[in-house]
Amino acid sequence: MRTWHPVFLAIVLAACSGGKDSGNDTNDSPPTDAGDADTDSDTDSDTDVDVCDASVVAVDPEDGADGIDPSSSVTVTFDVPVETTQTWSLEVLDADGSATLAPDGLSATWTGSLDPDTTYTVEATACDDEWQSTFRTSPPPLDLASLAGNSYVLDWNSVTLTEPGKGEVLKGLINVTYVLAQITSVDTGVETATALGTIGNDDGYGNAVPVCELVVPQTADFSQNPYFSITGNFTVVVNASTGQQATIEDFSLLGLMAADGSEITDVQLHGLAATEQFLDGADCQSITVSLLDPNCVPCTTSSTGMCMEIDGTAPVAALQPALDIETACPPVTGTGTGTGTSYYP
Repeated sequence: MRTWHPVFLAIVLAACSGGKDSGNDTNDSPPTDAGDADTDSDTDSDTDVDVCDASVVAVDPEDGADGIDPSSSVTVTFDVPVETTQTWSLEVLDADGSATLAPDGLSATWTGSLDPDTTYTVEATACDDEWQSTFRTSPPPLDLASLAGNSYVLDWNSVTLTEPGKGEVLKGLINVTYVLAQITSVDTGVETATALGTIGNDDGYGNAVPVCELVVPQTADFSQNPYFSITGNFTVVVNASTGQQATIEDFSLLGLMAADGSEITDVQLHGLAATEQFLDGADCQSITVSLLDPNCVPCTTSSTGMCMEIDGTAPVAALQPALDIETACPPVTGTGTGTGTSYYP
């Protein structure tokens, strides 16, 4: 008797069971290929699994920032959203606080307690990306009332002009020995002060003597105490023999006031100069002025509407206790149609 191989029998039986369809079977359906209808939700190992590929693109405060308010928070920004289930972190070392991921996953913010006058390190991660930066908080605020009457002297020789490009050439054209500022009164409620600014000459013994005819009232802003700024137009002498003067528009002096009020450090100067007042009528875009490598910006003091930007830095402006600009240079009483007093003769 013939013996059938079991595999052959299985094939035959399978063929027989697939006989003719009567055409009335409404439950017939083609076989389903599981590989053609993948409805998983990233629980398997195929290529549609979410990949954590976010990177840190920025941190605020930025790396190396100084004078940060101790009440500030720290924020890290990601290039693509980070899911709550993915790897991320934001920490300020040696500070008490915690971080929260934004609802859109594009940033995280740390809030906590920071000490004044302290350098902190920020460490942040997003997926496999790591970030580290530092910032320093500002010193404790000053007793502003104690500054009233103080006069500060900035030695012009100590100034480094970073704008225009040939700043040393311009510096030599400005006939100034000292830049002077006096805080005359302080409003501690709104953290502002009234101030007087002018230039000064040397009395031969290293002491500054104010040029009274150039005194201008200015406003000192102490809202970032102990950092402050003095703003307002400023007049300088550009030719001592003829008395030719030039106005520095939007002049500002920024710095950090020492805890005892004895000096201003990290001084930054800014202003706009109508070059025709310096260089025999040459406007900012002239060939003559181009030798200074200037940055020309809109202004109001120039007849052409364009001024040269002036930026500079200096290490310190020192307190000169014997200097009292307000007493040495009393305001001029208004006459004619003018009323009141003014520091503009």
